[in-house]
Formats: sequence, C-alpha cells, structure tokens
Amino acid sequence: MTSDLSFHRAFAIACFVLLLGIAPGANAAPLDAVVGVRATIPDDARTATVLGTQRAGSGIVIGADGLVLTIGYLIMEAISAELVLPGDRTVPAEVLASVYQTRFGLLRPLPPPHIPPIAFASSPAPPV
Repeated sequence: MTSDLSFHRAFAIACFVLLLGIAPGANAAPLDAVVGVRATIPDDARTATVLGTQRAGSGIVIGADGLVLTIGYLIMEAISAELVLPGDRTVPAEVLASVYQTRFGLLRPLPPPHIPPIAFASSPAPPV
C-alpha cells in the first residue's frame, strides 16, 4: 500500500509540474524528449467502440530511466503498448497508469531507450 501511495504521489507531482511549465535544460533540445506511443486495446474493452482498438499519439520522456508521460486515453485498457523512437525504432512499453481524474498516463519502456528526459522549469512563486 505504501508503494502505491508513493507512486500516485510521484505521478501527481509530475503531472502538476508539467502543468506549471517545462523548459529545456542548458543544452537540451526539448523535442528530443518526444516519442510516439502506440497501444492495442481488446475488442471487448469498454472504450473500444468510441476510442478504437489501435491508438497512436505521443508522449514525453520525463525520467532518466525512460519514464514517459502521455495522455491517458491512449493507453486506457491497453493490453500492449510500444514507443516509437527516432529512426522509427520501436520498444515495448509497460503501462504503469492511466488515471482518469488527471487524464494522464505513464509508460515504462522495456528496455530504457536512453533518451534524455525533458528538463523541468522552476517557476517563480505566485503572488499571494
């Protein structure tokens, strides 16, 4: 239970930080952290008739281990997922979460693709 809570807390923080803003690091190119996402959904899944069984979109590498943040509907109810990397290379990915309340999803590539993650910006404190 503790690890689940830690995971959800980390997921919520990552989503919140992304909503505040992202900025490239000193020498990083932010678009280098963007990857393609493909997912296969079973024909009998609740969302299959509306969203389809073959979904494609994009995600952004947010962790040094290759953790990818994407929009949740791409991977909701997925039975398999893969990331499309530069040069049209593909790697399988494990669906870690698709959280309806935040509309975000997380994927872990297997193995990590060694793509530099996007650098998060620091924002000034909002006026009180």
